Amino acid sequence: MRQFGGFLLILFFTWTSSPEEFWIPFAIVAVVLGSIIRAWAAGTVFKNEILATTGPYSLIRHPLYLGNILIFVGFTLLNNEPWAWLVTVGFLWFYYPPAVTYEDGKLEDIFGQPWRDWRDKTPILIPASFKSSSLKSAWSFGLFAGRNGELLIFLFTMVCLVLAVGVR
Repeated sequence: MRQFGGFLLILFFTWTSSPEEFWIPFAIVAVVLGSIIRAWAAGTVFKNEILATTGPYSLIRHPLYLGNILIFVGFTLLNNEPWAWLVTVGFLWFYYPPAVTYEDGKLEDIFGQPWRDWRDKTPILIPASFKSSSLKSAWSFGLFAGRNGELLIFLFTMVCLVLAVGVR
């Protein structure tokens, strides 16, 4: 339900966007970077089957969430209304702390001690360092597009970005 709310929020921000020229490049960078992070993560994770500790998961525990946050920041910049920041902060506050708690609990139940060991050295959303011996990972288009269903999310996000930027 909350993911559906995120899609609706992006659509609403796209529809009501009135981007200020100065903020457009920052918004584009945020949305594209967030989408790339999501694509990287989704192409390396076998959700609930194999503990993901390489690639983006060697830097942070929740790269998909970080990607989402960057995407929301980008669309909020494109919306260019003060109320949009209140809505975004409210949505992120409502969604992400409970989502992280739920996801961490679920992964601990599934993977036990290996997950706890990884959790203890891996930050939640902000990398402590970009140096990791496990940064390189096998990326799979099949995982990204098929199994994890990210291709449609990626395309949706890019179409909304083009529409929001084009509304000038």
